[in-house]
Amino acid sequence: MIRSIKIPMLRAYSSYIIKEMQLQKICDDYDELIMELLQTPSVYARENALKAIYSFGDPKLVRDAFVQLSARKIVHNEKLLLDGLLSFTGDVRQLAAQLMDSYDALLECYRNSLINFLGQKRIDTYDERLMCMTNLPVDTLCSIVRKLERNPSNRNLMFLEKTIDEYRNTDNWEPVAIAVKGLGVYPGIEKVRGILLEMLVSRNWYIRKNAACALVAGGLTKEELEQVHAKHDRFAEDALQYEMARRQVYV
Repeated sequence: MIRSIKIPMLRAYSSYIIKEMQLQKICDDYDELIMELLQTPSVYARENALKAIYSFGDPKLVRDAFVQLSARKIVHNEKLLLDGLLSFTGDVRQLAAQLMDSYDALLECYRNSLINFLGQKRIDTYDERLMCMTNLPVDTLCSIVRKLERNPSNRNLMFLEKTIDEYRNTDNWEPVAIAVKGLGVYPGIEKVRGILLEMLVSRNWYIRKNAACALVAGGLTKEELEQVHAKHDRFAEDALQYEMARRQVYV
């Protein structure tokens, strides 16, 4: 009966019904049916079909859905994809394994959502692979940096420093801003503090803001404060003073 429905909104509602009533328990070919609904042009039908797939708890079905959508060049909202992955009812590590095995077959939006999912779930198994990737779109690099900055380690620190060094003099400021923010969890390391002081005088407001936040979070010293004043950079001083006032830090 569902296959005979042609009206887009009704097809979208069909996926919702399958999910809410858990019809896969009584329908032998539920996976084929939901994949058909996934191909509907309507974004509402597609999202409802994906929600149904996440609720089934089958990691291979999620992988097949992402691969199929990618093969058809169908882009989906990254926030919706991430929320869907986080709602997955099965084994999240098996889901991560299935999706990472098919990483090369995925479009950028599915890759980014996968990386953000790995970060949210604190799955570090694939960090080395992620760090070795090259020629990445800026948004994908940002997703990787954001994931690694949540998990302090010497290896991840080196990656953050490398990202800052490679992009600091380019127009792509986003990876630098995220990496600088991540340096706040490495207090007392002279090289890190030096990088933060350099980034505090960046021309980019977001980088200055994150550098000030990281400096204060890592324990701002009187000597560091004097170094900032000595540069006579009003924007850097304003960023630092604002962060100190916000955190009620007095040096």
